[in-house]
Amino acid sequence: MEACAGRVLWCGFGEEPGEDPTTYTSHARFIVEELGAGGVILFTRNIGEFPSVRALNDAIHSGASQPPLIGIDQEGGRVCRIVSPGMVFPGNMALGSLDTPRLTHQVARSLAGQLRALGFDLNFAPSVDVNNNADNPVIGVRSFGSDPALVGRHGVAAIQGFLAGGIIPVAKHFPGHGNTSVDSHLALPVQRESPAQLQQVEWAPFRRAIVAGTPVVMSSHILFTELDPELPATLSGKVLTDILRGKLGFNGVVVTDCLEMRAIADRWPPEQVAPLAIAAGADALLVCHTRSTQIRMRDALVNAVRAGTLPEERLREAAERVTLLQRHAAGLGPRPALGAVSHRLSRSLERSAMDQAIGRLPGAEGHFGPCPLWHVTGCEEPAHALVERLGRLRQAARYAPCRADTLASIPDHERIVLLAEPGRPFARGKTDPDILDALSGCSGSVVVSLREPYLLADYPSDLVRIAAWGSRSLHIGAIARALTGLREQELRELPAPPVIQSTRV
Repeated sequence: MEACAGRVLWCGFGEEPGEDPTTYTSHARFIVEELGAGGVILFTRNIGEFPSVRALNDAIHSGASQPPLIGIDQEGGRVCRIVSPGMVFPGNMALGSLDTPRLTHQVARSLAGQLRALGFDLNFAPSVDVNNNADNPVIGVRSFGSDPALVGRHGVAAIQGFLAGGIIPVAKHFPGHGNTSVDSHLALPVQRESPAQLQQVEWAPFRRAIVAGTPVVMSSHILFTELDPELPATLSGKVLTDILRGKLGFNGVVVTDCLEMRAIADRWPPEQVAPLAIAAGADALLVCHTRSTQIRMRDALVNAVRAGTLPEERLREAAERVTLLQRHAAGLGPRPALGAVSHRLSRSLERSAMDQAIGRLPGAEGHFGPCPLWHVTGCEEPAHALVERLGRLRQAARYAPCRADTLASIPDHERIVLLAEPGRPFARGKTDPDILDALSGCSGSVVVSLREPYLLADYPSDLVRIAAWGSRSLHIGAIARALTGLREQELRELPAPPVIQSTRV
């Protein structure tokens, strides 16, 4: 029984003092050799140079007779635990805006090949959430878009690309996290859509992912009141068993989002949440941080079976599903050596995809090319990065504080670039009118959205409005190339951002 209870736990490590999280620490050894966890998840804290990542994963795999699955959140774009060139890519919404599923497949397959060479078995991607709430704080550019059909197309392409590259994909976050205005890392989101609405929008990409053969689906920590008025999806048998397994016919592994997220941890202690999730239909419990919580959850499962509050056959069924997935991963054959994966080709694909994805909204076309002086303002850290990148391109640039008086004093023959992002004072619906006047008063001013493009609709069309989809080095480089005209093709024109009708109340 203890073995089954350990196998359904997928654990993280690396937050204990005095240990180097990039090595096979005592906590990692406990997870693999004593707890007998069915899975291990690595975070940025665990990532060193590539050889050390491979060595760490090899140690984890060799620590148990049944090697645990090793996973990572490498979605691309905003969510990447490994930020090395060739492993970031533009992100889902950028790929969705291109709507070229073949490219999405290529990106996923390239990423899978590198992850496999690093020793990973599983990627907690893709997100197949439909981002139908412009104020969503946690999904946004992690989604392929606001159209269920488009999300379904690209979700399938990504799943098939990961599988072709030898990595197990995870479709997430069922029943859909795209229409929330609350981040489940911080609090419990509540959604009130009817089952008919959910079936038409949120569930459509999951249905396609299941048909395409996704082996794993991740649940969300959201209370869907019209499905279960008491329990969030992760803990609800009405959602995981009746809908995901019953209505949608999924027969693979259901993994929870991390149970240490506050949406769950603030309301249910480990002694309650672990048996509730398994009883609801989850097969793997993600517990990403704390050794004591991992122990408490293992013990809670054993005690619940002994007390008769959790059927033993349900726990054994969950453990067997995890075991089958472990055997599948072990049967994929020898891993490529690190040097066998062409990082040069991956970097080339990454840059090409990013240059294709960046684009401008209809309106002012702008005249991209050399400028006497670029004044970069807005989000401070990306602004300084763009100044540095423009300098490397031999373009004079400086950071300008985002104040109306500063921007209004800039000569007309020089140019202003405003880097905007949700949640900032110059973001959607919050821009100071005097700053807008200063931007409009400087010929050729540019506004760049570093995340979702929705905020660009709030800026006048006499400004050049660019969607860059992110703020990582990859995105900053693409912005610099676009501004200076150092691109192989013209900056493409994007459709106007859709007016997203949220159904939340």
